[in-house]
Amino acid sequence: MPWDLRRYWVGWHPGDKPKPKKSISEGTFEVGVDIEAGKYKGNCPNGGCWARYADDSGNDIIANDLTEGSSTMQFTARKGEFVSVSRCTFTKVN
Repeated sequence: MPWDLRRYWVGWHPGDKPKPKKSISEGTFEVGVDIEAGKYKGNCPNGGCWARYADDSGNDIIANDLTEGSSTMQFTARKGEFVSVSRCTFTKVN
């Protein structure tokens, strides 16, 4: 299929940028690119953790938290940081 027609089949147009998410689960995300900046509250039914990093190396931890049982946690993500989440689902609250 020619490139010009492909964008109509998949709904994508050159130059389109995905909008940052307001809800996240498993993975590492760049604040301002992958997720919106702001306060997030999360549900961790079987334990889990989150961490905020100054860069994408994973070495410069700004803050983190973990739980071994069912728990609700929260963090504030700032533009330019990276957030890593494991075994939880977080939703932006503001």
